[in-house]
Amino acid sequence: MPDGDRVHSHLGGFYQKPYKWLCEGVARPEECARIILDGLRKDLKQTAKVPLLLSRNISDLLSQKIGPLEFSNDLAAKRTSRQIDELIRQVGGPSREKELLARASKTVLNDLRYGREMGASNVQLAIFNQYIREKYDAEFKDRIPLSNDLHHGVCHGVCHGELMRRLEALDPYLDLAIHQFSQTAIKDQNLDNLRLPRQVRREINLNEDLLVG
Repeated sequence: MPDGDRVHSHLGGFYQKPYKWLCEGVARPEECARIILDGLRKDLKQTAKVPLLLSRNISDLLSQKIGPLEFSNDLAAKRTSRQIDELIRQVGGPSREKELLARASKTVLNDLRYGREMGASNVQLAIFNQYIREKYDAEFKDRIPLSNDLHHGVCHGVCHGELMRRLEALDPYLDLAIHQFSQTAIKDQNLDNLRLPRQVRREINLNEDLLVG
């Protein structure tokens, strides 16, 4: 089928090719993940400067509260959530990216509240990592298969269930690369040096300190 037969009207240009590959089912998951990650990397370099700055500001806020266990009750958690919102309001930038960063920050806040162990030095890494995952979900994953061509559960010749299975098969590759993107961005405090990993095969420990080494 020609390339033009599988175009998704709700996806940006970075993500049209991986969508086509997912529909066709001819590329290996690692190959498909790599083309998505290349688009995500380019997208981040264009749009994530403000979220990176905000992730540092919000991590400073949360890190101050880890020791005193200020997340342990509803009132404290709501107060911290409002403080996150206020920090985000104080900075200009694309509202879409700030919304994704707010969502990521509150996910990390919720993780801390319910017992996820995290050193203060890793809070920014956790926030920015979650932001990238939110961005991937918002720009690609959650838009599949929302297409004008969806009919009786079939989109571009592949059923919804199969398309979702193909999409889920990408997660191990995406998780590692997203962590590496986060690690590089936090180390450098900029997005200039984001690179695709040479390979994305091993499982990742989500509590691993990726700032080491």
